[in-house]
Amino acid sequence: MHRRSRYRRRTLAALGFLASVVALAALLTGGIVESSTPRSDVAGARAEPKTQTETEDSAQKDAPSLGESLKEAAEAQVRAEAKAEAERKARAEAKAEAERKARAEAKAEAEAEAERKAEARREAEAQREAEAERRAAAEREEAAEAAARSAERAESDPRAVARELMADYGWGEEQFSCLDQLWTRESNWDYTAENPTSGAYGIPQSLPPEKMAEFGEDYRTNPITQIEWGLSYIDDTYGTPCSAWSHSEATNWY
Repeated sequence: MHRRSRYRRRTLAALGFLASVVALAALLTGGIVESSTPRSDVAGARAEPKTQTETEDSAQKDAPSLGESLKEAAEAQVRAEAKAEAERKARAEAKAEAERKARAEAKAEAEAEAERKAEARREAEAQREAEAERRAAAEREEAAEAAARSAERAESDPRAVARELMADYGWGEEQFSCLDQLWTRESNWDYTAENPTSGAYGIPQSLPPEKMAEFGEDYRTNPITQIEWGLSYIDDTYGTPCSAWSHSEATNWY
């Protein structure tokens, strides 16, 4: 629709231009003919006027040349307008291409910046994970060393370890006295003690020994694991070491 409107406007402009050229040519032609005729010729003309046929022939000879000039002028104007339109279109396309390129470059830069930030976050996260693993490894090593020290201490003085662990149950010295009598009778606090008849094992004489695995797979070698299981068993079954001792006194087992 817009293209047809532009073409119609160009055509009307060309026709207007053509009409102006025709009028101007008519004026110029009349003036040139009049000014180029010598006075003697004018006088002769008065004496010998041209016939109507001669005048028409002369006009017909001049008409093709004038028409061609007007046509060339109109075509030149159309070409000029077409050239201007092509140049305008080329400028618009160049501008659009420049804008497209600028948008593409901006997008690429934004994506590159996002990737740089993502990489920085990944590196920071990797550093945090490495630091957390280093701390966890240090804590595990420290815990293992502490456990080893505790195990060594428990081997040499299991009663002291039991007294400390009893505090978690709220049991004081009176209850420890009952516990000491109970486990002295059962194993004499020997973490390797084993009943040859029943197979009961360890300081609390767990039967079967595998029950103590609830508190650690090292139940055969770690006095602390045995003591923790033994205190839990007494709490669940009898409530206190003194109740367990009373039952043992009455039945010779607990």
